[in-house]
Amino acid sequence: MKYTILTALIVQFLYTTNDDLPNGRVTGNLIFSPQTKTLLLIDGYTSHPTDGTNNVYSWDGKDWKKIPASGPDSKSLSSAALDTKNNKIVVFGGIGNKGYQSLHGDTWTFDGSQWQQVATNDIGTRDHDKMVYVANLDAFVMYGGQNHERVNDSSTWILKDGQWKELKIAGPGSRIHFGMVYDPHRNKVILYGGYNGGRDLLQDTWEFDGKQWKQVTTEGPGPRGRLTMVYDESRKLSILYGGDVWKKKVDTTISADGELWDLRGDTWGWDGTKWKKLSSDGPERMLPALGYDPLRKKLVLFGGGDAFQNNHADTWEFEKDKWVKVSDNGAWKWNGTAYEKIN
Repeated sequence: MKYTILTALIVQFLYTTNDDLPNGRVTGNLIFSPQTKTLLLIDGYTSHPTDGTNNVYSWDGKDWKKIPASGPDSKSLSSAALDTKNNKIVVFGGIGNKGYQSLHGDTWTFDGSQWQQVATNDIGTRDHDKMVYVANLDAFVMYGGQNHERVNDSSTWILKDGQWKELKIAGPGSRIHFGMVYDPHRNKVILYGGYNGGRDLLQDTWEFDGKQWKQVTTEGPGPRGRLTMVYDESRKLSILYGGDVWKKKVDTTISADGELWDLRGDTWGWDGTKWKKLSSDGPERMLPALGYDPLRKKLVLFGGGDAFQNNHADTWEFEKDKWVKVSDNGAWKWNGTAYEKIN
């Protein structure tokens, strides 16, 4: 009995340590907020249970700070983007704390301190999708993901003036765990890779000009999924980071099932003509949060999962074409009963 109580106390301690810091997670959104002049970390699969509160964390280049605000339930696999006209972050859909039994189709805005739900037309639930704000359209563009029937989707949607509208156009095909970003200098949406309707990894690059999608190349970073993308204004490049190239067989003494995720820690830039590798020295991660701070002109990476599926809570910044770890809150791993912190 005393060992059970001790275990419970240890688990409780692990769950409550550093509550003011963001915990390890994958699929988080890291977006610059003009109001706070910081990067904000929103949503993601977190490494310990919560009360359902969707805490937001801000990064100013030195410290993380929790922004408590009442709003949507804690979610993962949501899509989010900054409305550069109104300087508000818009978050759509995702999966709640109860997994696929808790699917969302709601739209919210966050102004740096407060959440507000947006009344939109109902298009059903969606997750694994990507959404970007397209300034020249004054609208959000959303693509792909899984719909309420748990089917990988291939539709393109526009959110403008609180109304969703599906564009009846051909697209890059059904896919999840792909990357998508908006290039404001070329007025193009760029989409890369991901998984198709099965488990096939894709390596195609597409661009959307507001009217149609066009495949522009299949060369570059190679086939991969669970990557992340952001636009770097200082370099005028669409940045792609990390991801997986499926699994690799290993010794069963290393992994119980004899498999590990084959991950990448490389950084690529797309200039509208070709892909160029910028570095290979980043942490090998899948589904990390990647953001760009326009004030400090820096790429920032938070967390993500490693080959053993540990969720990390470290922070990295891209300085002089090299990734430098600037903060480390530790990693967490499921032990069969609870998440434990890994030193």
